Amino acid sequence: MELTFIVWNTNRKALYEEVSDLAFEHQADFIILIENLGVSSQMIDYLEMKTNNTYLYHKNTLRFENGHLYTKSNFNNIRTLNEHQRYSIKEITLSGETFNLVIVHLPSKNNWGNSADHDAICSVLKQDIDYFENDNGHQKTIVLGDFNMNPFENGMINAMGLHSVMDRNIAETKYRKIYDEDYEFLYNPMWSFLGSKGKSNINGTNYHNTSKYMNYYWNMYDQVLLRPDLLNYFNEDDLEIISKINGIDLTKTVNNTKRINTDVSDHLPIKFKLNI
Repeated sequence: MELTFIVWNTNRKALYEEVSDLAFEHQADFIILIENLGVSSQMIDYLEMKTNNTYLYHKNTLRFENGHLYTKSNFNNIRTLNEHQRYSIKEITLSGETFNLVIVHLPSKNNWGNSADHDAICSVLKQDIDYFENDNGHQKTIVLGDFNMNPFENGMINAMGLHSVMDRNIAETKYRKIYDEDYEFLYNPMWSFLGSKGKSNINGTNYHNTSKYMNYYWNMYDQVLLRPDLLNYFNEDDLEIISKINGIDLTKTVNNTKRINTDVSDHLPIKFKLNI
């Protein structure tokens, strides 16, 4: 069974047309929307009208308000294991396979200027993931959403945080030992988009130009991380940053520099597949 996932921060807009066009073009099974202000019943109406499929909305508790999960209606065996104001941990059972889906929307740097705060919340998230993996007896876990951090930032790579690595071969060793304690890896394939020689002509999912001394321009805030136990189901070639929907460009060129067209959203969607 091939599953297609779409992840998109819609920047506090509904974007009914754009989301449903995106779902139709990519035949999306799982649609994860961050900061979406659409009414769930209306979003389902648009999705069903555009795709000719039936969809479900999986409601969160009020603790986690900024992440929204829509799935095709045959994916109905989903239960919430835990929720935090910044993430939701769900268990999904498909064709006898069970895996964990962690939807994340961590605070913006505009609100949390101190990177130590991001490090701390990643440590809390890691502890929750470890707990439910131990409780469920498996490590088939996907962590995705808007991390508001780049792949190389401390919270993403620190062993006490999400401990995600850029090298698939290293991730497949599953863990590393620090002072006789095992720290499990997550694999972060989003590294492959960084830089002008990366796998795409798009170098991030968010573009921000600032007059501060530290300026990356392109940021990879929207990411998908996978435990090694899911890597046999994951094909790197199916991972992409989407820059067009229904022929409409989500980027624009200003002074010979490509950037995001914020008339739609200030983030670009990402897509990946799992072959369960």
